[in-house]
Amino acid sequence: MGFQTTVVVNNDMLHDIRQNAQEFVDELCRVAGTGGAGYDDKPIELRHGAKVITIEPSHYSAVVVVGDRTGKVLAPILAMDTSPNDPDVAEKSLRALADKLGFRVVKTRVKKSKKRRAKKTSSKGA
Repeated sequence: MGFQTTVVVNNDMLHDIRQNAQEFVDELCRVAGTGGAGYDDKPIELRHGAKVITIEPSHYSAVVVVGDRTGKVLAPILAMDTSPNDPDVAEKSLRALADKLGFRVVKTRVKKSKKRRAKKTSSKGA
């Protein structure tokens, strides 16, 4: 099974990361190896402006928001049957997020509306 790590990298710092690549990789491996960033934890700051958002078992999924050089897990999806490759991942993610916020999602069928055809009128010149 293994683990997966969600990391936000500040693109402005890529030059520094390239110059100190081994240092960056070593730090990332050390932090990711601890399993320290859970769903409710604050991001773990790395050098060069990178942040570890979450470390989780690789069969888990989560709804994550990324912005302002950081990220936050909005809703973990702890089902083994959910992955980004799942055709229903959007619906499962929406349900997990709605549940976390205290809402209930109800799926209903939407009736297709019939298009009205405009009748062509012709006016004959007098």
